[in-house]
Formats: sequence, C-alpha cells, structure tokens
Amino acid sequence: MQALISFEIHPNAGTPLFQQLIDQVKRLLSCGQLLENDRMPSTRDVARQLIINLMTVSKAYKQLEMDGYLVRQKVGFASQTYTSYQCSDTHHASANARGGSSHDDIFIV
Repeated sequence: MQALISFEIHPNAGTPLFQQLIDQVKRLLSCGQLLENDRMPSTRDVARQLIINLMTVSKAYKQLEMDGYLVRQKVGFASQTYTSYQCSDTHHASANARGGSSHDDIFIV
C-alpha cells in the first residue's frame, strides 16, 4: 500500500532541504507511521507537493537508500524498520492515509 505523506519543509531553517526530508522519513519509520512494504510517494510527487527541485528529493531518497532505510525495487524504493527517532515531534511529516500507487513509487520494506 502507499502511504500518503505530507512532508513539511522550512527553507529558512538552516538545515538543507534534502536533510529535512531524510529526517522526516526516519521519524515516520520510527513512529510506525510508515510500515514495511508501504510505498513512498514518487520523487516527482514530493517535488511537486513541496515546490522544490526534483533533484533535492532524489538526493534525499538516494541517501536514505545508501543508509539502508529505503530499498530500490522494480517500481521504486522500499524502507527498512527504523526506531531511534522520537515520535513526539509533531512539526514534521505525517502519514495521512493509505492509497493507490503509481509506476515510480518508493517502497517501505
């Protein structure tokens, strides 16, 4: 299933946008809001949602893949279980609902 995620970025926060995305994905995994085999939104969808460069999202997803949080699959990426982030921070991304998928989705494994 696809988790519909609403990312939140803060351009003036002093933290690079790609790092903000990375931190939010890790937090969602830690809190159980992203589960194994959930599909992540496509890089295009996230870039469109946040009105940021596609390469920023691609960089975040690639770093998450290199760090073992996402795994590239036939139609996207998938993530590993992660539990060291605190779940109480409500100022970051949240998984709102479950829905369909598109051909370039990212997966949680």
